[in-house]
Amino acid sequence: MSFTVVPNVINGVFDLYYTTVDGSNDIDTAGKKPLGCLQEGFEIGFTPAGDDVNVDCAGESAVDGIMKGFSNVRLNAIITEFTPRQDDIEHLVWPGGSNWGADDRIGNMALRQKRTHVLIAERRTGGAWDTEDFHNYWFFGALMRFGEEATMNFNISDQVMPVSFRLFRLLVADADTPTKKVYFPSDDTSALSTSTHTFRYFDTYDPTP
Repeated sequence: MSFTVVPNVINGVFDLYYTTVDGSNDIDTAGKKPLGCLQEGFEIGFTPAGDDVNVDCAGESAVDGIMKGFSNVRLNAIITEFTPRQDDIEHLVWPGGSNWGADDRIGNMALRQKRTHVLIAERRTGGAWDTEDFHNYWFFGALMRFGEEATMNFNISDQVMPVSFRLFRLLVADADTPTKKVYFPSDDTSALSTSTHTFRYFDTYDPTP
């Protein structure tokens, strides 16, 4: 199943950034790193998980369903114009080590040891797509998808790089303060309430005028 979200815009109007969550659990928007323009926007993919509830008297007809969340939530995009920011790209797409080419994180837990990033897709302003109903996006708990082949070109032509990120859900404050508070499994969340916090893969927000 596939559907397209086109909020009165043309494609190719998002810039992609990545950042981390700071020591106060706020998204570090001031320290975000630019990655490049997204060619033809981006795709959010997911697989709803669940089980049918069947009873003998209803035959093969399901009488209810048990919702079991989502599996394989992912963000697919094509990054362009990233040559001046190659160091940032390398850091983001190489999840195996503390620096480019290193392999020193075998056995690490992606969320508990905070190895994921926050991705920010921001609209470009000043164009025909710059409308009030066109939101920016936060993607929480982003990590290059396990088992996904990634290829990086080292040539003199324009750089175009397809990327696919696995999105893990994290506990996120419903209110913006002023960015977003995000909590990992290793953080103390005992004082937080489910009435003000929600497990999320991503969220939208309106840019500051």
